Amino acid sequence: MLAINWITSGERVSPCPACHAGGHKRHLLDTSFDAPGAARTVALLQCGDCGARYADPVVAVDYHDIDQDGMRYYVEQGAGIDVMLEPFALLDRRPVAKYLEVGCSFGFAMAYARRALSWEVLGFDPGFVAAAGRRMLGLPIEPRLLDEEAVPEGGFDLVFCSEAIEHIAQPDAFIVILRRALNERGVLLLTTPDGDAVTPDQRPELLLPVLSPSQHVILYNAGAIETLLRRHGFVDVRVRKNATQLQIVAARTPLGEPAAYFSRARYRAFLQDELAAHRDDTELTAGFGYRLLCEDVNAGSFESAAATYQRLRDTYRTVYGYDIETADAVPLPAPANLSLSQYGERLPFNLCGVWYCRGIIALLGDRDFAAAAGYFAAAMCVGGVLRAILNAIGTDDISIANFCREAETARFSALAQSDPAEAVRALHALPQNTKGNRARLQRRLFIDLINLGHFAAAEDVLPPVEAAIDADTLPAAIAYGRYLLVHKKDAAAAASVFARLRAATIDDPNLAGWLREVELVQLAALAFADPPASLAAMREVAANRGRLASAIFAAHRSLAAHQLFTDLANLGHLDVAEQVIAAYGPPIEQPIDVNNASTAKAYGVYLLNHQRDPAAASKILAGTRDVVLAELTAKPDDVGLVGLLRETEIALLTALAFVGRKEALAAIEDISLNRAGFDADAFAAHLQRVRLRAAELFTDLGYEAG
Repeated sequence: MLAINWITSGERVSPCPACHAGGHKRHLLDTSFDAPGAARTVALLQCGDCGARYADPVVAVDYHDIDQDGMRYYVEQGAGIDVMLEPFALLDRRPVAKYLEVGCSFGFAMAYARRALSWEVLGFDPGFVAAAGRRMLGLPIEPRLLDEEAVPEGGFDLVFCSEAIEHIAQPDAFIVILRRALNERGVLLLTTPDGDAVTPDQRPELLLPVLSPSQHVILYNAGAIETLLRRHGFVDVRVRKNATQLQIVAARTPLGEPAAYFSRARYRAFLQDELAAHRDDTELTAGFGYRLLCEDVNAGSFESAAATYQRLRDTYRTVYGYDIETADAVPLPAPANLSLSQYGERLPFNLCGVWYCRGIIALLGDRDFAAAAGYFAAAMCVGGVLRAILNAIGTDDISIANFCREAETARFSALAQSDPAEAVRALHALPQNTKGNRARLQRRLFIDLINLGHFAAAEDVLPPVEAAIDADTLPAAIAYGRYLLVHKKDAAAAASVFARLRAATIDDPNLAGWLREVELVQLAALAFADPPASLAAMREVAANRGRLASAIFAAHRSLAAHQLFTDLANLGHLDVAEQVIAAYGPPIEQPIDVNNASTAKAYGVYLLNHQRDPAAASKILAGTRDVVLAELTAKPDDVGLVGLLRETEIALLTALAFVGRKEALAAIEDISLNRAGFDADAFAAHLQRVRLRAAELFTDLGYEAG
């Protein structure tokens, strides 16, 4: 079991293994963990000269033995193949023919270099996992450490060393060997944990893999690794931070513009090719298939994702004897006293991610919200079991931790759509905690319920209104304003909320992306609460206080003016709506389509009731009706479109009645054809309303009844 004790103040005299500076070093923390034979305690010190953190004392590790239990876990789940390959995007356009990887582990990056890039590859790694990769992937991996005699001097165009240098207690000698292997224009590519990520407030699932106290001996920050490389003749060193990882590219000649050695499309094609090449190997099918599933789900390619999921489902049924499609039928063990290998005998290591992806397919692809909620709950459960086992041996899995967190959020989104009352009950069943997770979920559920129109349920999870607005609380604050406007019918209070949010988004560049949405909802609230004030707010929008880019601002200004006109016209504030037209032009500047149909309908009403031009109004309203009817053929259940069609047909009848009796009768006859295909009861109710309106108009206009 791993225990971390943070040291608030303390020093030790120790030479830094990264820069060799002597003297006092800051004592950051102690880690206690089980090692072969006895418990061990290791200090983590920080060098004040170069910034590197390092273990004191260094703990020797037998990587051959330590990897045996984790081999299947690494292949199926643990290896972040895309994260390994992302640093390839840092490489410039100089040609690569010969590729050397040091500490290659299973060889996933070597396999990509060979298959996707057609490079000649060679790897060095003495570990058990590397031996398995050599056998299973057919890779040229030497089962030993790299030394000066192992490869020819200057024999390689690219040397890649991923997550290895942090294991090396004598980095200078190691860098000498790596440099010797490179030709004059060769490039060194490294990744290593970012030592600056070691802070007391760091999330455990991020902190533990960085520390790995039984394995990592030096944790570099950007300055320390650059200093080390420049000391050995690398004149161009570039460091990129990626979450808790450093990605470093270095060369003895200046680097040029990046090439395209890595892309998501190239990575996906690699996964497909490897999956096809190893279809008879259940472990490789699980590993490559799972990562392909994640790629397709992230890209929204749900049909492809479903096919890959089915292949994993068949594989797991063969290996384990149960069907993962029925999550309740999968026997989940308790983590207590369960080793990593024992877990793997019972369950696929990647089942958490597979079930999460299955939930996303159900949620966004199949729109089966109840099923999605079940898969997300199962993903959280199985992920929790595996993380407990990993935590017990002093590490964690960032990917599984993220899946568990995202699954919990997605479960509430699915429940909000399938069973709002159950979503509320599930939230209230969560334990109160001090880390903000429950508050985050409460805000997310509130937003979903408001957006779905479940206002009564949303009242039961109403989040506190934060005095300070930040990126976490702003979306919930916007939803709260909508709740006041739509459900509580308190437009003035809603407008006040939105005014405060607008001030926050303009003043804080981190919130600027929300400015447009906030300005639109503020205008909507003011159209109800104070129509003249909405004109002043529109002038503020037109002033571009948020300094939006010209094209984005032009589109936003146009949308804001059209929306404000629509709201004012629909509310009967036609004098104020006329001022919007005078200041910002006609609300319909293009052919009517489904995106501007609501505005077109409002403009037709304005032309009829304010401009007294029934001929122009009927033309606009007829065009609007045609567009809405066409859209309803593809979306017959769209409640908004159905309501818009009914209101447009009533307005069109009214305009045509002012044109003439014959035109009004023709409109009634056309409406009677039920072109939208409403069901009998709904159509009968609409037609009755049309006829009542026609009777009123005929009486007022002195027409003979039709």
